[in-house]
Parts: sequence; C-alpha cells; structure tokens
Amino acid sequence: MQNAGPDAALDWSSDDIRRLRIHYDSECRVFRNDAPKDVEFKKFSVLGLSGIHFTPPEVTSAVPILYFHGGGWCVGSPETHFALCATLAAVTCREVLSVRYRLTPEHAFPAQAVDAVTALNAFLQGRLVPFDPPLRVALAGDSAGAAMALWAEAGLSADQLPMIEQIVGFYGAFGLRDSGSIRRNDPEQSGISKRDMQAFYDRLGPALPVDMRQSFRANGAPVTLLACENDPYRDDSAMLANWFTSEGRDARLLMVPGGLHGFLKQAGRSRDAALWMKRAFAGRPSFYARARPAAALGQQGETL
Repeated sequence: MQNAGPDAALDWSSDDIRRLRIHYDSECRVFRNDAPKDVEFKKFSVLGLSGIHFTPPEVTSAVPILYFHGGGWCVGSPETHFALCATLAAVTCREVLSVRYRLTPEHAFPAQAVDAVTALNAFLQGRLVPFDPPLRVALAGDSAGAAMALWAEAGLSADQLPMIEQIVGFYGAFGLRDSGSIRRNDPEQSGISKRDMQAFYDRLGPALPVDMRQSFRANGAPVTLLACENDPYRDDSAMLANWFTSEGRDARLLMVPGGLHGFLKQAGRSRDAALWMKRAFAGRPSFYARARPAAALGQQGETL
C-alpha cells in the first residue's frame, strides 16, 4: 500500500495553514474520480451545519453513518474525503453523511467536540437530513476524525446512548505524543512525524486534555479501531482498545498488515482498502472474535 500522506516539501509543524490546506485539497482531489459512479450524493446545509450526503444504489441497513474527516483538525473537509465516503457507502450499503466542522488554529478545542455533538444531535432529532424514526446512527472517522466520532458520543446524555449502533475509527489520533510505533515509524518528511503530531495537538490549544481519554466515554457503543502496522499512530489505537476493554466496553482492534496512515483515501481504486473498510463495519464472527483485548494479541490486533 502506498502512503496517501502529505508532501515532503511542506513543513506541517510550521508552514502557513493556508498553504497546507491548498496542498491537502489538491492532493485529495486526485482521488475524487475514483468514487463509485452509482453512489448518489447531495450537499446539505442546515442550521449552520453542512456536508455531503451519500446514498448507495442499494441500502440494506437502516442505520446510516455519520462521518468525520481527518486532517489533523487543521485541514480537510467533506470534499477532500469524497471518494472515501462514497466508497464507504457502497461497501457498507449504508447512507453516509460527511459533516464539516471548525478547524484549528482559528478555532481551538473544544470547538471541534462541540461541532461533533451538534451534528450528532441534529441528526438524531431528524433536522440534518430526513430519516424515518426511530433514529439510530453509526459514528466513524479517520485519523483526527476518529477522535471526533468519540467526542460526538461523549456529548450525549445517558438516554441517547442506545441510539449509537457502533463507532468505527480508522487509524485514529488519540493523543499519544510518544510511543513505540512513533519511534519505529517516524517519517521525517511525511506530515505524520513526531514533530508534526505535536503541532496538530498544540493547535487544538490548552483546553485539550493531555490524556485524551479524559475527553472520551469509557463505556458506550461497541467500538472498532482499525490500525495500520507501519503507522506512527498505530499504538494510539492499541492503547485505546486496551483501555476500553479494561473498562468492560465492547472493543476490538483490527491491524492492517503493512498498512500506512491514510491508505483508505485510495479505497476507490484499491480493492484491498475497500475490503478493510467493509470488514471494519461487518464484525462477522467468522472473521473476528469480539472484545479481544489488544494486549492479548501482542499489540497486533486481529488480521485477516
């Protein structure tokens, strides 16, 4: 798998944010034409919330996916993740709503968490797009977006929690500033180096807990965390899966052998990437054992 990460010519820790966004948008645009042509899409804007609503040709699940894009909380949009979300709709046979949220450094944390909760509540109240009640939803996101999905859940009241079917995080950024996977896989020029990671967290501002687990619910909906073997963020997912299972939460860690951060951007052109996306949502017993602690798997997680 090829890395879909940022360009070596950029300094993601110090370059002007406008330059970073222009580059990231351009980089992601090359994948847009890979989106399945039979997936319908429609932009929405309501109550200060906007994004893209994807509908596959066959919908077999009444539970749609509310999706939060990655990009270190400072770049990215529903447009940059167009092909990823269209492919997600196609392989899961679910409708997908990809929502926009405020970015750093213009907006510090908890603005991102507030936007995640606002979008989720608007959906559950039937105000985002029309769905037939009773409303349930799956939450998902990649990289920074995986944390967004967990922040969305954390803002719900106890009686709302049953409305969350599951949460799926793809190679999530969950707050580790140093780890074995960072030291083993630190790519000095890719935008996911240790220095770049620190800059992403710093841009969120001082209100972000040093231990990001404090901003998540220990217990809640079943969680699937997909990690990549050669990703500096790999241990973030392993750490979080271990914590969830120690708290009694239904959590599983899936490991992509040889995988690199951002590889799902290629899901529209890579059958392997699309299959990993599908498997993360499927959770079939023939493929996975449920709620297996990452520690019992030697930090490797489950593979296929």
